[in-house]
Amino acid sequence: MKLSKYEKAAYEAPRPAGQPGGRITMPRVVVASTIFLIVFIAGMQVRNSLVGSTSASNPPDAMEKVFYNAQGTPIPKEPYVVLGVEVPEPAVNLGTYPLDAGVVHAFKLRNTGTSTVFLGRPEIEVLQGCCPSDPVLKATQVTPGEEVPLVFSLPMGMHAGMDGAHLFRVSVQMGNEAGEKGIIQVYVKANFRAGASGPTDHGSHTS
Repeated sequence: MKLSKYEKAAYEAPRPAGQPGGRITMPRVVVASTIFLIVFIAGMQVRNSLVGSTSASNPPDAMEKVFYNAQGTPIPKEPYVVLGVEVPEPAVNLGTYPLDAGVVHAFKLRNTGTSTVFLGRPEIEVLQGCCPSDPVLKATQVTPGEEVPLVFSLPMGMHAGMDGAHLFRVSVQMGNEAGEKGIIQVYVKANFRAGASGPTDHGSHTS
């Protein structure tokens, strides 16, 4: 016997409240929480893969022992080697200077490998403070056993209104005869204060 739509409705089981069409649905909060958890796990996996990767700009040995500037930039304290070129002193704190006092510091880039390494033009970045001068690299290549100075200088120091802490990063792109590429980075920290008697705490790497 064919039933009318009204008779069919009489035989259907009542639908539970909150379940349109009799379908089983999950609360929105559960769905949202599940989606958030999936996105969070995927994000952590990507982050871990990036942290675990190594690159010439972040030598793994150097990054194990770091200190941080006010912006959270990691600064390596220990010597490291890129493409056979050793950076014995990757970061230096030159201490406190009076205003208008010149500052000079030479980093040493030592080729401990067996291949000539070609050096690009050094580039300087301001991580804290202002107004750096261009660093000078004394050669465009370094052969095995040789050492090339990378000179950071502020010939006129800092003038009035430029008081306070300054932090600079100097980067040098490199390549060797095998076509491999790399980058070395060194850091200079110094403080300038009106009335200071001269550089103090020279050589400290922790302040």
